[in-house]
Amino acid sequence: MKLRILFILIGLNLLFVSCVSVGKEKGKMEVEKVEVGDMVKYVEFREVFPEEPEIKVGIGKGRSISLKTFGRCEISDGDGKKMGFSVESISLYALEVGKKSIKHWVILERFLDRDKAITYNMANPDLKILKLGVYPRYFVAIGPFDDFEKALRFKHPNKKSVFSILEKPSDGKIRVAEIKATFRAPIQISCDSFGYKNNKYKGKMLVFTDEDSGLILVNSLKIEDYLKGVVPWEMSPSYPIEALKAQAIAARTHALEVGGIKWHLLKEPYDVTDDFTTQVYRGFTNYKVIDSVVESTRGLVMMKGDRFSIATFFTNCGGSLESGEEWGDTLIKPKADAFYDLKPSIEILKIKKDTSFACSPSEDLPRVIKNEAENFRWEKTVSLSDITESLKKNFNVDIGKVPDIKILRRSEADRVKELEIIGTKGKYKVKGDWNIRKVLGDLKSSFFVFKKKGDRIIFKGGGWGHGIGMCQVGAGVRALRGWKYEAILRFYYGNVELVRVYK
Repeated sequence: MKLRILFILIGLNLLFVSCVSVGKEKGKMEVEKVEVGDMVKYVEFREVFPEEPEIKVGIGKGRSISLKTFGRCEISDGDGKKMGFSVESISLYALEVGKKSIKHWVILERFLDRDKAITYNMANPDLKILKLGVYPRYFVAIGPFDDFEKALRFKHPNKKSVFSILEKPSDGKIRVAEIKATFRAPIQISCDSFGYKNNKYKGKMLVFTDEDSGLILVNSLKIEDYLKGVVPWEMSPSYPIEALKAQAIAARTHALEVGGIKWHLLKEPYDVTDDFTTQVYRGFTNYKVIDSVVESTRGLVMMKGDRFSIATFFTNCGGSLESGEEWGDTLIKPKADAFYDLKPSIEILKIKKDTSFACSPSEDLPRVIKNEAENFRWEKTVSLSDITESLKKNFNVDIGKVPDIKILRRSEADRVKELEIIGTKGKYKVKGDWNIRKVLGDLKSSFFVFKKKGDRIIFKGGGWGHGIGMCQVGAGVRALRGWKYEAILRFYYGNVELVRVYK
């Protein structure tokens, strides 16, 4: 299992794998004049996308799915069958479900430029080029292999990873009860709008049969409409406008960076999830301020050369910002989230409140920011028996009763990167922010110190989240102090270029 996780860590999600033909896909570059109130700004326009891209969001799974439908609707299926209908709701059931086709590839090289990938391939004609992602990336690969273990054992001097990719979803039939009709999966449903689990959605609904869950519901829509359903769930609409603009640009950049390529979506027929593992999305809302900030930043992303920033974000950094290098973004440097130059250090945890830090609590902050600023410092007591059970439940590891833990390594920002858990039957090392927080009882962050007291451990820490990218509380406070969204983004993400990638 350890080897499998290692090799698919940067794996891909793709509905269909395609080989690339010779040609160019380079965007045109020009400067665009943008008027913002009485200010004039110039933004680089690069036609990365000839038109606004669509994104597919996984929003539901189950043996049956119920949808509210608004307006005149139409269903089309894999056989080309079409049927119009007009009912208030529909219930979908999987009648037949086949097996999905998953292929495994040994990855040798990754390119952002297709021409470079093709040049590499011409010198090695037995290899394949895989074009993957909403923002295309090109991977030189050997395969496909039908068996993951064979791909894992395959030896090559340039082997970088193994990707398990959904080549074809499960075949099957879907019954729609209200219109007494059966369709060949996958089906596409078009309506004016939809309702699903108390949320409203625009775009189209795609429904796939799946051998594991029965049915998968996917909302396919334009990315700007998608963002209007992301931003208010990732940052309160009551935040200052410039912070909301920074959030909209970060969310757009992140969606285009990870869409169709994030490793844990390998075997799914969608680009992103609707939860925190990518970005929280709950369909469209009636927040006019959110619609305004998304529309005013239309198409704007953060890039450096041909690469998108990873553009991750979180609630509160506790004063310590992590490097982005472990997630592949070398522009994000470790530093303190302060209004003066300060090296990040565990010593920062001794500071309970200090308005020199952007994410520290302050009495004069608006309530919505003040509430999240309270996470600047936190304390939690966890029993050693709970850690013992957490190892078994979340990691399938049994090392007996846990009497102690030991920090093995911290990052440059003094966040815990490697932890040793000591048991009566052995020891176990836990690596990575999420795993460490999970095993220790869902701690708010890995920026902590601890003290053992009897059969319990008292953790004292700072912030809420992984610490890489934009601290949302810090962004809100900087906006209150007059910072514009460009300055906020460059502080948190490094020397990025703001580029409009479609009109």
